[in-house]
Amino acid sequence: MELLPLVNHIKNAGSFALDAQSSAVRSFKTDGSVVTAVDIAINKALTSVIQEYYPGVNIIAEEASTSSYNPDYEYTFALDPLDGTDTYSMGMPGWCIALGLLKNLEPVGGIVYAPSWGPAGSLLVAEENGSVTLNGRAFKLEKETAYPMQVMAPSTAHRYFDFSSFCGKVRNSGSSIISMSAIILHSQISGALINNSFIWDIAASHAVIRKLGFELEYLNGKKIEYKELVDRSALRDYAVCGTPEAVQTIRKSFARK
Repeated sequence: MELLPLVNHIKNAGSFALDAQSSAVRSFKTDGSVVTAVDIAINKALTSVIQEYYPGVNIIAEEASTSSYNPDYEYTFALDPLDGTDTYSMGMPGWCIALGLLKNLEPVGGIVYAPSWGPAGSLLVAEENGSVTLNGRAFKLEKETAYPMQVMAPSTAHRYFDFSSFCGKVRNSGSSIISMSAIILHSQISGALINNSFIWDIAASHAVIRKLGFELEYLNGKKIEYKELVDRSALRDYAVCGTPEAVQTIRKSFARK
C-alpha cells in the first residue's frame, strides 16, 4: 500500500499545528495526559482522509474514543495526530505527527513529520515497498561511534531506573516517536529507551527504523506483538531500540529500582 497520497495531508496538518502552537491551550484527559484542540482537529481531519483514500482498513487513532479492530482487514493504520502534546503546548520543538502502517499487524510503513525538529524540520517516509526518505530525498544512514554514548530516554525514566552507572549522556525529546527516530536522524544517538507506550506512539517510527536495520523490542528481549496493542492497550513493559552495543548497554546500565 502506497503512503505517498497522504504525505501532503500530513505536511498540511503539521503546518496547521505549527501556526497554532503559540496559542495552544492545554487541557487534560481522564488519564492525566495533555490534549489540545489541535490534537482533536488533526485527528479528525486525517482519519477522514484515510477513510476516503483507503476503504476497508483499520484505523486506530489516539484521539478517537474507541477503535474497532477487524482482523479480516489486512492493513491497519495507527495515527498519532500530535505526539509530544505536552512539549508542544509549552512551545517546545519535540513534537510530531505520525502515521504507521501495519500489514497483518507487522509495521511495514510510516510517516513521521516533526516540523520543528532540525533546521528544516524532519519528514521521514517509509513506503511499504520502498526505502526511507528524509525531506523528500533518499535517506542514507550515517552512524558514528560516539563517546560518551548518547541515548534517548523518557522524561520519567529517573523514577523507575537507576542509571547512575551509565557513563554516557541521556537525552529526552518529549516524544516517543522522535526518540525512536533519533537513532537514525542523529549520528551520535545510539539507542533509545521507550516507556509503556501505545500502538500510535511506536508504529510509524518502528516501521522507519526497521527499514534501516534496527528493531524495537521489549527490554527483556521479547518481540513486541502488535496484536496485544490493537485494543488500545499499552506495551507490557519498557522497550528498547538502537545499535546492538547501545541496546546491550541500556539493558545493563539502566537498572530497575
